[in-house]
Amino acid sequence: MIKAVLFDIDGVLLDSKDANIEFLKNLLRESGYKIPSKKEILKVFNLTMWDAIKFLTKERSERKIREVWKLGCKLRYPIEKLKLPKHLKEVIESLSCKYKLGIVTSRIRKGAQQFFQVSGMQKYFDVVVSFEDYSRPKPNPEPLLIATKKLKVKPEEAIYVGDSETDVKAAKAAGMKVIIYSKKCLKDADSCVNSFKKIPFAIEKIEKD
Repeated sequence: MIKAVLFDIDGVLLDSKDANIEFLKNLLRESGYKIPSKKEILKVFNLTMWDAIKFLTKERSERKIREVWKLGCKLRYPIEKLKLPKHLKEVIESLSCKYKLGIVTSRIRKGAQQFFQVSGMQKYFDVVVSFEDYSRPKPNPEPLLIATKKLKVKPEEAIYVGDSETDVKAAKAAGMKVIIYSKKCLKDADSCVNSFKKIPFAIEKIEKD
């Protein structure tokens, strides 16, 4: 029996590609590094800010990566470029009547709060697990297991809604089902949807199976 539904932020609760591209370009410019192309930045879309900085700067020095990361925690994020998926509010409202809802993201806590600033939907979510809450990011299952522990449900009683291979691996390692919200389906996902409106039906099907 499914008791909880967990959501990723980037690519799921938010269309943040344009905002992330502008933010990372500004961050590297302010840090004195070569500004990466859009193609390069899209390669790090599902990474933590730390790993994105490491990849884009090609730095090996943890001290230098930390300096850029600290600047990223202070730098203004272009929140006005964030977009909410169609049908988000009605789906989240409906699911919150039946399940405990949570967020598991690679964003820092400040970045996770930006979703609530844009959506005003904080009241529907029982837990938020962000970068500061764990030591091993996805695809390690630790972030998802922290969320289920806080929600007081077993991993097998939860579904994770993500958009990447990393999300599939993390959910499977945690022992939970995974729905991929994307234009293309990913191997090993329990369900794939290309519209937010289809997520409740995917959950129902998983429950029946």
